[in-house]
Amino acid sequence: MAKTANEAYAQSLREAEKNEAYSNWLRARLATLRESVTAHDVLRHFGVTLRQSSSDGEEQISCPFHGTDRRPSARVFPADGTGASGVYCWTCQKRWDIVGLWKMFHGDEEMKFAVALQGLEKAFGITPTDGPSYKDYVESVQQ
Repeated sequence: MAKTANEAYAQSLREAEKNEAYSNWLRARLATLRESVTAHDVLRHFGVTLRQSSSDGEEQISCPFHGTDRRPSARVFPADGTGASGVYCWTCQKRWDIVGLWKMFHGDEEMKFAVALQGLEKAFGITPTDGPSYKDYVESVQQ
C-alpha cells in the first residue's frame, strides 16, 4: 500500500525531529566533554610526556603521530574564548581537538563521532545524560 503525500510528509517530519534531537544530544555531550577534558588530558592518557605536567598552558611538543622530532613540531593550545583545547602540528599541518586526538590515537580517523564521544566519556569517567541511542536513531531513519 502506497503512502499518501501527507503520510510521507509526516514521516519525514518525525525523522527530522529524531535527527535533530540526536544531534542536539551529541552537541550537549561534546560541550560537557570540552568543559571537563583538555587536549593535555588526552595526551597524558595516551602517555605523551608534557613538560608542563601540572599546568594546561600552551606548550610545544613533538607530534605523537609522525615520530620523534629533534625539535618540537606541534603546539598544545588550552581552551580559550575563541576555541576548544587542541593540538596543531606544523609538519602534519593538522589541528585536532579532543575528539580528533582520540580518533588519531586509536588509528581510526573515520571513527564515528558518537563512538569517539563514548570512548572519551568512559576514559575520563563522564556519565552522559540520557538521550536517544544511536541504534534507535539509525533504526528510526531506516524505517
